[in-house]
Amino acid sequence: MAYSLYLLHGLVLFVTYRVVCAEWAAMVSSVEHWAMALCVVPVLILLCFTTFRLIEKPAMDAVPRCHAWLLARFS
Repeated sequence: MAYSLYLLHGLVLFVTYRVVCAEWAAMVSSVEHWAMALCVVPVLILLCFTTFRLIEKPAMDAVPRCHAWLLARFS
């Protein structure tokens, strides 16, 4: 799930700060900024868990089958 976190954190932060609350983000204090970041963390974790379960894990599970198919096909 760490790879999903790595890939998606920038997108989630961009959407949060630029699209959802662009004017507000320019005027916040550092405490408000970090409070917003902490509020975004559960959304990010849920999104990462979902992409892991629906995309990453099935792809990782398919590697042995693909490897076996390639070996059978080209050996």
